[in-house]
Amino acid sequence: MDCINHPVDPNDFVLVKFATKKTAKYYVGLIQELGPDNYEIKIFTCWIICYPDSEDTALLDPSDILLNLPHPVVSGSGRGIVTMIFTVDLSGYNIN
Repeated sequence: MDCINHPVDPNDFVLVKFATKKTAKYYVGLIQELGPDNYEIKIFTCWIICYPDSEDTALLDPSDILLNLPHPVVSGSGRGIVTMIFTVDLSGYNIN
């Protein structure tokens, strides 16, 4: 899949890439704020199972955003667990 080629807005879900020395890690994130040089993004570490209990945010360069994702189908239980399912194939990425 190619990088996004259209603008993103606050509250958009995105696939972001964190490059390490030997590999890359991918996360689903929610754009919180757009700055002139970077974006504040809430990172979901268990993106298909739960909504993070604590705020895990990162300031990322716009080039770290690979895909603009559609809003997920969300369901939840009474125990604070929320399931988010995205209607795109992300199997080509090692999602963390």
